Amino acid sequence: MQGFAPTEISENSIATARVKSPNQVVFEERRRTARVRLSIPILVEWDDASGKLYSELTRTEVVAGNGGSLILPQNLSAGTLITINSKVAKADARIVGQVGVGDGGYVYGIAFLDQGCQHFWGVTFPPIDDDEAPSLTLECPGCSRTEEVHLDVVEGMVYDANQAITKWCEQCRRNTARRPAQLVSDAEFLTDRVGLAEEIQQLKPKPRGTNERRHPRIKMRNARACIARPGEKGDVVDVQDLSRGGVRFSSHVNYQAGTWVRIAVPFIEGTGNIFVEGRIVRVHARPSAGCPGEFAIQFKS
Repeated sequence: MQGFAPTEISENSIATARVKSPNQVVFEERRRTARVRLSIPILVEWDDASGKLYSELTRTEVVAGNGGSLILPQNLSAGTLITINSKVAKADARIVGQVGVGDGGYVYGIAFLDQGCQHFWGVTFPPIDDDEAPSLTLECPGCSRTEEVHLDVVEGMVYDANQAITKWCEQCRRNTARRPAQLVSDAEFLTDRVGLAEEIQQLKPKPRGTNERRHPRIKMRNARACIARPGEKGDVVDVQDLSRGGVRFSSHVNYQAGTWVRIAVPFIEGTGNIFVEGRIVRVHARPSAGCPGEFAIQFKS
């Protein structure tokens, strides 16, 4: 396999990953390089479940030694196998997950299947030591099994965007969306049933009051927003409340949790509305029998 002619990248020009807390991955400028923002024209090919072949001319947004991110108008699931064709080479890869949404479609983190593709983009990335790779204790939602997961550069991008990463579970025999494990510390050492019950009661999450919210919510009346999804007509929705962190709205469109969208709020028809990225994080009610559903979007920080 051949790729672009390798090019050295300045150590001060791109980002690597570190763990800020046990359950949060952030990216910061560091001397040891791991990824770079670079737009490269490519042709992406993949098959759907019926074997139908699709192809899309697109571009990269970020490149890394083990993959990067690219933009596609189609909504594809994590684990989808794709082939990336450049002007001089091709490589097989898989979609790790969504990291956002752009003007031309959904932004996906992708990882090469062949570890020998580290020079595919024509960029030479200095190696990352094993102790620099962030690790998290994640839980499978199917079997509740927890394990320490070491995240590579692309997985760190996806986790940072979604606070979850899709990985294969040997026990469930399928891909599952892993999230930080909710560990109950010291409860196993309690032998008295009354004491255990009291301990569990204290561990239960308590509802937060209005003043305890991270971002105070403002109730909205007669306010509208417009939600844009790649390949779909803009959905003008009614806004229930708004905060610096997100918005709650009602719509007849059946949005799925985890979907990345672009939203303009407040939205005024015929004016220069500004759209920002966000992710559906909560479904309060599904639309049914002519009644709109209720959803919540978290703005991308």
